[in-house]
Amino acid sequence: MKKIQHRQEWVRKTLMEAVGPLPEKTPLNARITKTIEKDSYVVRNIVYESQPGLYVTAAMFLPGLPKNYRTV
Repeated sequence: MKKIQHRQEWVRKTLMEAVGPLPEKTPLNARITKTIEKDSYVVRNIVYESQPGLYVTAAMFLPGLPKNYRTV
């Protein structure tokens, strides 16, 4: 266990030296901009802020339920 903890500390320190400190955590302000429903899946286009004022777009492909699927 000590070896693992030592390795984790080394990786964290090395990463911080290479890329600098991590930015402060801020709200993502995510929102769905479009939803496309297909027979077997749903596509959701989303946009979120990785940092204030810096927007990231993404598409989430989610499995859908068959039309004849019944819930109990």
